[in-house]
Amino acid sequence: ELLYAVCDSIGCCRFQTVLNSPTAPKYEEYAQLLKLSVDWDVSVDELKEIGERIYTTERMTLGKLGWGSREHDTIPDKWLNQPVPEGPMEGEHIDAQKFQEFLDGYYSLHGWDSNGHPTPETIERLKIRPASIS
Repeated sequence: ELLYAVCDSIGCCRFQTVLNSPTAPKYEEYAQLLKLSVDWDVSVDELKEIGERIYTTERMTLGKLGWGSREHDTIPDKWLNQPVPEGPMEGEHIDAQKFQEFLDGYYSLHGWDSNGHPTPETIERLKIRPASIS
């Protein structure tokens, strides 16, 4: 997510870079691209923070627009309640409780609260200045 935020922000096409491929460009390649194309000497750590800032700002924007809360971070009910009809996972389904535990971990990794909102500490650490959306 954070790498894609960087990729999107510099105008690279995800499809051209083989979406989710192990051979897709990494932070190091994007840092080199920026150095060669616009003479911006940016480190991998700086790019990661930029990606985190973008992604967190997007989440905050969704929140201002009435989206971006735990209630919106869900999957279709049938994935939780209907077993897979055939194949190697036949009879399996996603455990709703484990899915909620996954969300807790996901939010924690991003520095968000239990409802999926960026915490004041995360906003301050990333130096995001919240703006009003009208």
